[in-house]
Amino acid sequence: MSKIEEALEKAKQARSGVKENRAAPATPVETAPQYTRTIFQEVNPEMMEENRIVTLTGKRSNITEQFRMLRTQILQRTEGNGDNCLMVTSAIDGEGKTTTAINLAVAIAQEVQKTVLLVDADLRRPSIHKKLGLSPEKGLVHYLLDNVPLEQLLIRTGVEKLTFLPAGGTLPNSTEIFGSTKMKNFISEVKDRYKDRYVIFDSTPLLSTADPAVLAQAMDGIILVVQAERTQRNDLAEALALLKGRNILGVVMNNLSDAGRTYDYDT
Repeated sequence: MSKIEEALEKAKQARSGVKENRAAPATPVETAPQYTRTIFQEVNPEMMEENRIVTLTGKRSNITEQFRMLRTQILQRTEGNGDNCLMVTSAIDGEGKTTTAINLAVAIAQEVQKTVLLVDADLRRPSIHKKLGLSPEKGLVHYLLDNVPLEQLLIRTGVEKLTFLPAGGTLPNSTEIFGSTKMKNFISEVKDRYKDRYVIFDSTPLLSTADPAVLAQAMDGIILVVQAERTQRNDLAEALALLKGRNILGVVMNNLSDAGRTYDYDT
């Protein structure tokens, strides 16, 4: 059994309260998800507005317009070449990566010919469901460890063409699990199933865990979020070094003090 397989087995046993049995390890069963049905939980627009998810209502027009510009830039760099799996991350915690990921997902879903799957891949401190006002019972963790089919985990949000896969819980050894064959098969499945779909992964900060560096290996593009007057140059340099050789689509500068400009985009 490889180290990654051992990590998967230990995580599964830890969640079920079963002690490790090296003599008779459980054999993971690969599933082929069929999206014939999904859960429906409608997002809470008021909670989304409170959590600065502004692209749904467009009330804060200046911020909404910046996200539309971000969407346009990303589509121009990815459309037509199969680059549809994107990861949103940051250098450190609290820079607005999750808020950016959700706003971007909604903005892309508003495109006439695009659909979006938003994946909460922050298995240390998942929060997308809270910002959307949802209460999912299961998620990505259950697909990876319990072989629950995706059709039982995906949530139709009530936002047209936006589907959500919650984290479903936390995993302390998520780095090893993200490097597993099961995770690679999952990414391949969601990437290739629909040609008009973008898959957006919200990951942990680069300098906090190794998770995003592992996920980046399977991503088509990466969006790095930094916060004005908070992110230190050395932290940004270290984060970029961890992504060396990866396709960084651009950097989102969050919380600019410029009047009328709260988000900006740089390449």
